[in-house]
Order: sequence, then structure tokens, then C-alpha cells
Amino acid sequence: MTKKAEQVNFQKVVIGVLMLVVIGGSFLVGRLTTELKLLKSQPGTTANQAAQQLQVAAVARLSDADWQELLKDSAAVRGEESAPVTMVEFTDYQCPFCKRAFEQTWPELVKEYIDTGKVRYLVHDLPLSIHPNAPVAAEAARCAGEQGKYWQMHDAIFTNQDDWANGQVDELMQQYARGVGVNMAQFNNCYEGEKYKAAVEADVALAARLGATGTPTFYINGRSLVGAQPIAAFKVVIEEELGK
Repeated sequence: MTKKAEQVNFQKVVIGVLMLVVIGGSFLVGRLTTELKLLKSQPGTTANQAAQQLQVAAVARLSDADWQELLKDSAAVRGEESAPVTMVEFTDYQCPFCKRAFEQTWPELVKEYIDTGKVRYLVHDLPLSIHPNAPVAAEAARCAGEQGKYWQMHDAIFTNQDDWANGQVDELMQQYARGVGVNMAQFNNCYEGEKYKAAVEADVALAARLGATGTPTFYINGRSLVGAQPIAAFKVVIEEELGK
């Protein structure tokens, strides 16, 4: 090899190394920026915790067609139709992680984003096969929703999950329905007639097609967030969407 050829090869190596440094540096800056957002949104969070949350927040977005399909035929809707951010949840009423999200994340989402007109929230049902009482709980919530009591029933079912999950589910669903103030004759016709069984099954099929296999699974303007994540993880994605 001539001296000139050696110089050319050396230059190529140097250029390649510099490109790797630039690319790596850009990735690191982007990662650190997102981690800082997480740290700011949840004071006291360590860098390691923020990095774990980052793995959840940096997710792919659904196609426009899939997102539009997800916005149809939901079990319930809460929030202003004009809200700039739409959030969709696939939930399982018997799932302990869904209950955790209901207890730890849901109240702050309602207070900070839904009731302030920033987020519109939709629910789809995804009763997992390992939770045999989840389908009828989903149907009961929808039956209460016919009378404008979906969210009250939603809260009652999650709050009392330990009681009905392995108990007399039909009797307890009727008890919760009575407690939220629905017309019981109408509720029983709906619940006992399995009026929403097909709708719940359609949600399960939709989840499978979208690749949502666990609960809770959330989509924020089409971006997926899986599991009972801390509120900081939700805030990062929501605030990014609000800033667009």
C-alpha cells in the first residue's frame, strides 16, 4: 500500500470515528433532556428512576387509521371534546395494576388535566382471560352508563375489587348499581340480558389487533404507555403533546 493510500484510509477512519461521536452525543443529549423533564415533573425522583420511566415514555405512535378506530365506540368518555390531548385506556376491572392506576394516577389526571379541559379520556375494555369476573364487571359499568352513571359505577367496581373478584359477582354488581342510584329494573334488563357482551368482546378483538396484550394500556394522542406507571411518566407525554 502506498503512503498516499495509507493517508486516505487514515482520514476515512478519523471521519468515521467523528461521525460516531456526533451521533452518540446527539442521542445522549436527547436522552438527558427527556430525563430532566421526568425529574422536574416528579421532585425527588432519582436519575435511575427517571431512566426507567424514559423507557416507557419514549414509545411509538399508532398509525392515524388505528388511532381513529380507537376513538370510536368507547365504553365511556370524560372531558371536553375540544381538549387538545385525547387519552385512551384499555382496562380490566379485575386487574390489580388497573386498580393501582385508579388509586394512584387517576385522581391526579382528573384534577390536573381532565377537569381543566386539557385531556379528553376514553375507556375501552380488555378483560384478560385470567380474570373470569372482569367481563361482567365491564358490562355492569356500561349498563350503569346508560343512565349516566358510568364513572360512579367505574369507581365503585374498582374500589371494591377485592370483594367481587372472587365472590358473588352478580349480586355485588347489583349492589353497586343500586348504590350509585340507577333505575334497577332498567339496569337488570341490561345486565342480565348481556346487552354489552358483544361490545366488550369487540374491544378485546380491537386490543389484540393493536397489539395491546396487557392492562392497563394507555394511548396518549396515539402514543402508547403500558402499565400502572407513576404520574410523572404520564405528565411527560401529556405535556409534550400539549406543547405541539
